[in-house]
Amino acid sequence: MKSIYIRIVFVCALQLSGVYINAQICLNNTDSLYGLNSITGSGSGQIVSINVHNAGAVTIGSPASGSANANGLAFCSVSNKFYFFNQCGSGTTEFVSYDPLTGSKVPLAIPVPAIPIAQKIRSGAMTADGFAYYTIYPGATTAQGFPSTNPAFFYYNVGTNSWTLITQKFKDVTNHIVTEFKSVNSGDMAFDGSGNLWVVTSNAVNYALYRIRGPLPVIPVDSLVVDTILSLRPTPAGVSITGIAFNSEGKLFLSTGSYTTPPGVAGNNQLYEMIEPSLPLTNIGTLPNGYGDDLTSCAIPYYVLSENDVSLEALFKNTEINIKWQNKEEGGVKSYELEYSKDGSSWAILKSVTELTKAYSFNHTDYTGGYNFYRVAMILHSGQRKYSNMDKVFVNEKSSIQLGPNPAGNSIRLYASKSNEVYTIDLFDNTGRLLRTWEQVMPGELLDLAWLKPGMYIARVIDRRNKTTNKNLRIVKE
Repeated sequence: MKSIYIRIVFVCALQLSGVYINAQICLNNTDSLYGLNSITGSGSGQIVSINVHNAGAVTIGSPASGSANANGLAFCSVSNKFYFFNQCGSGTTEFVSYDPLTGSKVPLAIPVPAIPIAQKIRSGAMTADGFAYYTIYPGATTAQGFPSTNPAFFYYNVGTNSWTLITQKFKDVTNHIVTEFKSVNSGDMAFDGSGNLWVVTSNAVNYALYRIRGPLPVIPVDSLVVDTILSLRPTPAGVSITGIAFNSEGKLFLSTGSYTTPPGVAGNNQLYEMIEPSLPLTNIGTLPNGYGDDLTSCAIPYYVLSENDVSLEALFKNTEINIKWQNKEEGGVKSYELEYSKDGSSWAILKSVTELTKAYSFNHTDYTGGYNFYRVAMILHSGQRKYSNMDKVFVNEKSSIQLGPNPAGNSIRLYASKSNEVYTIDLFDNTGRLLRTWEQVMPGELLDLAWLKPGMYIARVIDRRNKTTNKNLRIVKE
């Protein structure tokens, strides 16, 4: 117990001293973001402060020495230093920690397999505790020494100064490969306070927004499941989105890339705010050239976008899917529309609510087998629509017996219409290998899955009294 106390005091002391020393950097995390100039030349490696209200920008200290095509900017809350790829795309790849106020640059380890000289890293983010940095290298190939020709998702351990290749597969909730992580290969990423990683992928034509639910793995996995927040849509002005960051209020800001040959085009160096994924981006203003090539912030908010207003949860229970949502503040709200989808993209209204009570519940009985997606739209008196988070439930066709929530986290519960029956549950992997058996399971009982790796599994549920086997149930572990 004594050692735990000492460690906590030590970390807090680091943070407090860092805030005091570098107060100029993290003085205002509501109004300020931080950008990184990636233009090759004297401006590359320059960190700037950006005002989220008017796109005003001020340089902080001096640029990192020896910089070219700098990118992947992240801020460490423990050391109060910036981490980024100072050299990438030309010269020798260099990953650094950097204090722009003192000019202190510390070269760190680089990913293995090594990123070729001609290739670039375009994204990076640091976890809230300041101990883990993540990045995506979209151009990875077997010829470069990678296991496959797919985007490479890397984890950097700050404490050990070491890299781990986590995965080269990104899948959506329907188990299909998300190709945009490679084909739409520009963009950026940022963490929220719940450990979720938000990733924007972009090129000059299109962009999309995804979320990888935390906590993120620190050891290799076969694949990562991503939520599609915003499916592929045209960029606002024909220029790639190159930066993404949250402020302390959970507002999401995006920036577009610079030009190398003046005067560029109107879409270069723009700062936008995403009010809602379903709405057009709001233009904040024009940044000096290169100042929005990458973004980060000192803030890692728990509630982001519309999740600050409306939170929704969907669970399978007693042969029905129960959807609950609540709103912290209903000032200006006219009504709600509960929406339902089979693919997470096309939506239909399931129920309209005009009587406001702040907390709401609906039992969906007319669902189908497979994935069922839910969200709620909050309609304001002004006519504006704001959306909750999206939640999903997987159902193994309609049956009197189900396991949920599905996809599951660290536990899953047995639901059955006959509450007095006793069941045996066998869990198999996708090769048919028996992993675990639970005996004497009663409806409503919670089963531990914390030991189980993410992936797809089959559960066989046996009615012990009647010695009958329910149809095998598919389980997704996230």
